[in-house]
Amino acid sequence: MSRLDKLQEEFDIDIQGRPYLLRPGTPKEGKPREPRSGESPDHLSEPLKGYAEEAGLIMRPPTKTPYTMYALEASE
Repeated sequence: MSRLDKLQEEFDIDIQGRPYLLRPGTPKEGKPREPRSGESPDHLSEPLKGYAEEAGLIMRPPTKTPYTMYALEASE
């Protein structure tokens, strides 16, 4: 059971994903992403690292912040 499923069950709420523009100032070509505190090129920082492990996922930090306008437009 996912974290969201557990929340829905525990609190009797309905969680729905909605599209949104994540970082409006990102140029179309994207931009290099600076590592967060505690990150290395192959490992995420907490708490994301723990959430990924809990879900059985292998996640690595991205090297670039993407331009998300196209994804937003495709989802509408």
